[in-house]
Amino acid sequence: MEEITIVDIPTLKVIGMRKQGKYDLIPQILPQVFKYAIAHGAKFTGPPLFICHEITVDEVMKADKDGTAYIEIAIPIEEFIEESQNINCYELSGGTMAKIIHKGPYQDCQTTYEKLYA
Repeated sequence: MEEITIVDIPTLKVIGMRKQGKYDLIPQILPQVFKYAIAHGAKFTGPPLFICHEITVDEVMKADKDGTAYIEIAIPIEEFIEESQNINCYELSGGTMAKIIHKGPYQDCQTTYEKLYA
């Protein structure tokens, strides 16, 4: 099972997309960002990241039910590339963070999220 670690992350250059809606948008957003980045010659420096802007499990559940969740997908890249209307390049602030890596299909990640929030 995936383990939570506390890590110090440096500031990262990323390409990403942020939308508001239900969390089931995540598997739709990921390929869009990857496809755009690859088409524009981005060099990846790490795995994709999901930044959750809701703080508690209750907030997550309510935001998902209401379709008001702030969904941010970011992929670390070597250098910034041209942006589009929906896909942006920016610096993601570093710091001390909790980290967990889900291994397996997206639809099976609920227990990984539950472990992180616990």
